[in-house]
Amino acid sequence: ARSPRFGGGDITVVINPEQKVMHSLFRLQDAHEAECMSYVFPDVTQAENVRRLKRLRWRRQKVDELMEEWKKTGSGPRTLHVQWTPKVMLDIVLEGTAVQQVKLRHGEVVFKTVTFSGGSDEMQELPHSQVFGLPGEKCPFAKDVKDPMVRLKQKAPHQRSSALHDFLLMLADSEVSGESWPELFYVLNAVTIPGDVAVLISDPEPPDFNSLDVLAFEYQSTVVVKGVRHQSQGSIWAN
Repeated sequence: ARSPRFGGGDITVVINPEQKVMHSLFRLQDAHEAECMSYVFPDVTQAENVRRLKRLRWRRQKVDELMEEWKKTGSGPRTLHVQWTPKVMLDIVLEGTAVQQVKLRHGEVVFKTVTFSGGSDEMQELPHSQVFGLPGEKCPFAKDVKDPMVRLKQKAPHQRSSALHDFLLMLADSEVSGESWPELFYVLNAVTIPGDVAVLISDPEPPDFNSLDVLAFEYQSTVVVKGVRHQSQGSIWAN
């Protein structure tokens, strides 16, 4: 992720269905800041989430119908088209018995392509703690943090359900209702998450200069006097 104000950063999201919790680690390299927080899964009994799950089941049914039709007509190369949202089409590129690519597009403009390589037999088995463990040393729950530097929003700014929120809803519903969602549908939802995560970044706390033994920084200054621009730059070290 990159912000014009805060520079480059990485977002690591770990979802643990067993504990019904999501951990998120934000690293702002340019600001030399990092923060880890945890979030509980959404409540599937809330009216808004009940309506959203109904929409997700309709979407799942459309994918199932297309896959069944493809199996009946043969397993040759083919692209299936799913109306993912009112404005976004999801294309599933199939070859043999496997999904080769997933594309998201607005009309004819493709804005995201995910290509799968290798097979499940090539995947490395990792211990449960490494896969679902905390991505940071401490990950308090967001509701317990008074003034977080970074907050991950499960709802996009336009208040529509985000891909991340949909994915968590499916996992939460599976645990509550015992309903099994197809693996393919989990994968299709997962690949739509990158680039669809809403993040709010607050100004980092100012440094406590009294606690610093050494201070070093680079500066660039611009001064305009009577229409003439003067620039200077340099470095300062203080011990």
